[in-house]
Amino acid sequence: MSAPTPVTFLAVCAGSYQGQGVNHEGQDFDAAFTINPPRNTHAVVTHYRAAALAGELFHEDHMFVGLGPAGTWQAVSASNNIPGLQYFAVAIAGAQLTLTHGDLSDLASFREVITLKLQASGEIHHQFAWAMPGQTLRTQSECVLVKQGK
Repeated sequence: MSAPTPVTFLAVCAGSYQGQGVNHEGQDFDAAFTINPPRNTHAVVTHYRAAALAGELFHEDHMFVGLGPAGTWQAVSASNNIPGLQYFAVAIAGAQLTLTHGDLSDLASFREVITLKLQASGEIHHQFAWAMPGQTLRTQSECVLVKQGK
């Protein structure tokens, strides 16, 4: 059996998820995460949205995860928090998919790590860790997402 790819990892989880979490300012939020069925064997699209319980949008992104032209797995995101497109390296370790933006050892730059941990229950633990230049990388936002319409 071959090792899972990011696309096969996400394909197993395809569907709509909802949950609640806490952001970097200690604010509770509602989260919605959709993993679309794969577009092909090398690409999948996701959509994530986090909004305050009163409705204020905190974060929204559409992300394409797939095999890039150099033969490496990568992701590109368009969100309301980062101007333009944001590129990530993608890795799988067991039941965890990790997306990494930037050189994590370069303290003079913005760095971000998005982690999706598939729980035995089928829930997804969705975590954003990030650091502005000069800051230490740490978890800034996280939530547990439950699949809807199982």
